[in-house]
Amino acid sequence: MSFPSRRFVLSFNGCAQPNLVLVDEAVTVGAGGDGSAPVFFSANAGQRIHIDLTGSANTAPYGHLEFPNGESIYTPELSVTDNQTNSDGAVLPQTGQYTYVVFDSTNHGGTVNVRIELIQ
Repeated sequence: MSFPSRRFVLSFNGCAQPNLVLVDEAVTVGAGGDGSAPVFFSANAGQRIHIDLTGSANTAPYGHLEFPNGESIYTPELSVTDNQTNSDGAVLPQTGQYTYVVFDSTNHGGTVNVRIELIQ
């Protein structure tokens, strides 16, 4: 039995626990410096997430995670984009609704597949 390369399975008391998918959708990022596409999810303080971005040809996707209180971080950062893909993880500091905004640093725009998983 094989698993997709981007699926993470952790052990909890000897039992495999698949990650919970919070977001799994394709978004369109517009061309030019103003192009962005938001997705939304809810989570609790202390939970860990993993973000995977896969863009169409000639894109370099990265993201901006906005916390429920309005603070934010870039994750994954622009500097780690490789061949239209980018991924990173984060520990969430607050409970509530999060906004994740996807950008394309090439400013060409295109489709970006966004997958955000809760690490269990």
